[in-house]
This record gives sequence, C-alpha cells and structure tokens, in this order.
Amino acid sequence: MNATLTLLSHKMAEAYSWGAAAKTAATPFRSMAAVMEAPGLPGLADLKSGLAELLKLEGAGTKIFAKADALIDRFPAFDELREYLIDLCVVLLLSELEEDDEEAFESPEWLKIEEAAADRGTELLNMLIYIKECKVAGVEVDLEDFLYEFLLADDEDYQDELAIYEPFIQGLETIDLPLKQLIQVGNEQGDHELLELYTPMMLFFRDVEPQPGKVTLALLEGSTLPALHCGLYRLLCGALEAEL
Repeated sequence: MNATLTLLSHKMAEAYSWGAAAKTAATPFRSMAAVMEAPGLPGLADLKSGLAELLKLEGAGTKIFAKADALIDRFPAFDELREYLIDLCVVLLLSELEEDDEEAFESPEWLKIEEAAADRGTELLNMLIYIKECKVAGVEVDLEDFLYEFLLADDEDYQDELAIYEPFIQGLETIDLPLKQLIQVGNEQGDHELLELYTPMMLFFRDVEPQPGKVTLALLEGSTLPALHCGLYRLLCGALEAEL
C-alpha cells in the first residue's frame, strides 16, 4: 500500500506541475510530449522525495497529518494539494487496520485519528474508498453506482450529508457531453469544493486514461483550475490502475 500511495501522490504532483506550466504557456499545449518537456514547478523532485518518505510511515497515527502539513509548508507552490494529501494519509491509516475488524474503528487510537481528521481532507477520500471496493468486488466504476449504491444518495437519512453531490446527480444527464462542454460545466460550479472536484471526478467516470492523453490535454487547455484538475484526474486514474 505504501508504494501504491507514493505512486499516486507522485502522479498528482507531476500533473499539478503540468497544469501550472499550462497557465503560463504562450500557446495551449497540443501534445503530451510538449507538456512533459515544459518546465514545471520548482521543487517537484524534492517534493516527490518527501512524499515517498511520508507515505512509507507505519504506525504514525495522528502525527502523519502534522508531517503532511510540514511537507507542503516546505513547498508552498503545491499548497492546493494539501487536503488531498491528507486524504492519501487517511487511506494509509485505514490500510493499517485489520480487514473486517469492525472493533478496530472503536479503538482509542482510531477515535483519535477520526477526531484529528474531522475537519481535514476532502470528498476525494470517498472516491478512493469506492475505487478500492470496486477493485475488490471486480466491478467497473460507475457514477450512478457511486451515488446510489455507495453513497446512498437517495436514502432520506443521508440527505444533509450528501447535498454536495446534487450536481453529480444532475451530471448523470451530462456525463457524455463532449469534453470541452463537460469541462465548461465544471468551470461554472459555484461552490468552492465542487469547483475543485466536479471536473476531475466527472471526467474520471466518463473516460479513464491509463496514460495521459486527450482528456489531460483538454483539461490543461480548458479548465479554470488546470493544475488542480489535472492533478486530481491523474490521481483518480492512477488509483484505478493501481492496487489500492
């Protein structure tokens, strides 16, 4: 798991760097070769080394959150990735629990982790857990399945918690739009967290790219948040390919 999470964090950081390059490019990138040849954000190599060190920690408990913050503080150009790195840290902590041991979630150690993470991370954590469950069950990821079977979006008991997913429910009708149009829909999301997550999540459910290609290029050219959207999209695609 440690190696997998390191790989995913590297994909996210690299793609974030591509997006930063796209913001300053004189003309839009027309090929992935041009993207990879462009100068990215300074400090990327050192950040990747720090991510590898962070995500190989075992038994760190709540201390891992402070270590993640300290790492991002060293590389402020990547600050937008802070809470998404927290999501990866939670996945690491979850992997340390014994499978099918429900009592582990009631242990004092885990309750401390829950308290420390209560106001941290993002809804991306749900996506990472969902992808892992799909891989274990041997089923394909699907937006409708994610909303109604995993999140129980139509269950009256969860409506307050799931209000953020209303645009995704509406997105069931727009997910097959042409790439540029779907990205534009994402650009128009008003809520800050939705503005960050809607586009990469919708594109992931629409098209998974094992290797960066036309979807990545469309994000770099058309997204209002090219760095973050590209980073999160690459992370999700990588999660599906990896052994979470």
